[in-house]
Amino acid sequence: MMRFFAPVALALAVLMTPLPEARACSIEGDQYYVYVELGPHDLWGAEIFETPMDGAAIFTMQMQNTDFGSVFSAVSVIVRDPEGVELPGSLELLPLYETGLDHDSGSTGGTGLLIWRPQDQLAPLTLFSAELRLDIVALTGEPDAYGNEVHVSTEEFRTTDEIAPELALPEAINVSLSSYVASIIERVCCETTADSCGVAWQCETVRQRREPALMVTSEAAPLTYLWTAPVDDEGVVGAVRTVQEVYDGELYLDEPDLVSVHVLSDRIKFEGAHDEYCVVVGATSMIDGDSVVSEPICVPHGELDAPIEENVDWSFSYGIDACLTPPVFESNNEPYAPASGCQIDPRGRGDTPLGLLIIAALLGIRRRS
Repeated sequence: MMRFFAPVALALAVLMTPLPEARACSIEGDQYYVYVELGPHDLWGAEIFETPMDGAAIFTMQMQNTDFGSVFSAVSVIVRDPEGVELPGSLELLPLYETGLDHDSGSTGGTGLLIWRPQDQLAPLTLFSAELRLDIVALTGEPDAYGNEVHVSTEEFRTTDEIAPELALPEAINVSLSSYVASIIERVCCETTADSCGVAWQCETVRQRREPALMVTSEAAPLTYLWTAPVDDEGVVGAVRTVQEVYDGELYLDEPDLVSVHVLSDRIKFEGAHDEYCVVVGATSMIDGDSVVSEPICVPHGELDAPIEENVDWSFSYGIDACLTPPVFESNNEPYAPASGCQIDPRGRGDTPLGLLIIAALLGIRRRS
């Protein structure tokens, strides 16, 4: 396993849209770290990665404060047999997901798979070594803090004595109606604690909009990447959800399972009401890149309660994130009174400083004594 950190100054104008000053502080001038981790990918939970003789070697790539293209151009994989002979092959990147901008930290990131495919069929029941190399200078423009220009780690994988099964769609594909939070209409916020940025705020959703979706689940043979895509009313297949945002403002969306890419559990999102909602399911071989795709699978709208705008009742609680001031609507700063009641931490500042309240209480006790 190889981990790499390098400090890099991030430009505010490129990375983020400034939030209201009361909600977040500027990150301009702060130092962030390019983080890249390369390591073995374990599809089966075994101690060592195993692949058929005509298979491929799979490695995990995780990153922060950089992008897929930059990392992939700086990565190389060298595979050797037990005698140390380098084997010819090709390297491909399969992005699984990427995180959008985190407005609190200013960071971005993502996770994908590096697929090394041999030029010729591999020997059976053989242990191979894979040298993972990351060119730091190519990635960041300079060596790391220790003067290293390249980071290297060595992993191992083993072949079986079998050939991979023929690529095919799973026999069982389950598709059902669902919905998702498409947008946040209104939030309420309260002051919590102070940190290095100044005042800290906690904001919670109180009104949101839901849109229709289809939940798609299935499972294929290992070394198969299962995916799904929407089909519109004209029968046109939309974009495959290979790379997706998993953090967008305050919306946490679905992440594909990093370990079990041959297991599909995905929510395909639609906008607006339709008579029916359709998807296709595809299976792509990580061995040779070939794909097979299903016919459209459709589910009628029926009694699905979406699209819809709905209220979310939220009660701020005690603890680290408790309110120090009464919560207000984010859009207009009007007071918020949730149906379940609002708990304000006794440390709350309110209109009267807490210290003055304590002094007043002590004076009252003295007068009564």
